[in-house]
Amino acid sequence: MLKMSDQPPARYVGMPTRLLNKTRRTIARKDITKSVADALQYISYYHPPDYIRYLSQAYTREQSPAAKNAIAGSIRRSDI
Repeated sequence: MLKMSDQPPARYVGMPTRLLNKTRRTIARKDITKSVADALQYISYYHPPDYIRYLSQAYTREQSPAAKNAIAGSIRRSDI
């Protein structure tokens, strides 16, 4: 587990102990890993609307069946 230092950061010096104890937390490594993995998964599928528009235009101009198939897959997987 990731642990914060035993000494509070300078911005907490002078803060009442009852408040200080509520602000310090231990974050499990698995929680950080899951959050980062979820964020990467999201951005791998999300594309802004203008990108999808340009991708659709490229699809109509593309002549290679393999390239058209790849572009179509990107458009289908997008969260738009």
